Amino acid sequence: MYEDKATGDIVPWYAFSGYRDYMAWAVDMRDKGYIRTLPEGYESLAPQGSWYDNLLANWMTGKIGYFFADRQYICRPDFPEYSDRQPPQSIWLNSGDEDATFVTWPALSGPQGTEPNNKWGTRRYNMDAFASGKFRTWLVGATVSDEKLARVLTMWNDLNSTPMDDEFWAKIRFGIAGVHYTWVGEPWKSSRNVTDATKIPPHYARYGGFAALFNTGAPSLIGNEFTALYTNILYPEEWYKYYCIEPIKYWSSTYVPNDMMKAFTEDWNKFGADINALHADFRDRHWNGQIANINTEWEQYINQLYEAGLEKLVDDYYNNDLFMPYKTPDLSYTPISLG
Repeated sequence: MYEDKATGDIVPWYAFSGYRDYMAWAVDMRDKGYIRTLPEGYESLAPQGSWYDNLLANWMTGKIGYFFADRQYICRPDFPEYSDRQPPQSIWLNSGDEDATFVTWPALSGPQGTEPNNKWGTRRYNMDAFASGKFRTWLVGATVSDEKLARVLTMWNDLNSTPMDDEFWAKIRFGIAGVHYTWVGEPWKSSRNVTDATKIPPHYARYGGFAALFNTGAPSLIGNEFTALYTNILYPEEWYKYYCIEPIKYWSSTYVPNDMMKAFTEDWNKFGADINALHADFRDRHWNGQIANINTEWEQYINQLYEAGLEKLVDDYYNNDLFMPYKTPDLSYTPISLG
């Protein structure tokens, strides 16, 4: 949610003036040739039929100057079936230019420029320390005693607060050096090469699952060499503090009371489709060149949204003090240190 400067209302992204500016910017970028649209029937042109496959195939040629380097796949030799299609490694592997050099920088600032205190053009994957949804939580059965739960939490705390090179936890998390992996350079100051599973003696086989259950998902400083080097730039310099867009409110069960969430759902079911239709029409007409001046028609578009039900959503929910403002979590970088 964002605060509209003209009205002071808290509004969703599709009614925010920044979205209007983005739409104008995106069309301008397309008209100048920086954005390429897919042709009709593009599904048949892609290796596997999807727009993303088409995108990766184009990037793989090494003839496009700007692309996204997905950090979860960047230069991962342990995940070649997918990572080898991702740049930059896809270009090294497929373009014939093994010496290609790449420059990495934060997200583009977009139409808002680089004014003081201006956040740039991306968002964090996790907006909050606590999130709704079963896929983000660990469920504890009612039959688990308080004593057993305390033990589970103790194990979680021990794993995630102990130095990486602790002999006990290192063996559980990573295995045995020389058997399950080898160091690229100096132990704990370089990355690891993971041993092929077929080359590990049967009596040393690891079936996994235990340490992964208690893993916070924090960035690895001892993954493959490239990822380790990249992570040691991205996190210590705290890019996520300076290059992420921060909302004024965030619609989630962390900030919205249950009864309000239920009432909102009932109202949205009544007129949400009308709001979505208005947005889709305005977006498509502008992209297709049917709006001569987006600033002129924006006011009319906003009025239509309010009449279709957005005004009720703003008054009853978005501006409601019971819907608490978003609080940016502590983003200080505190890696698990070595002993």
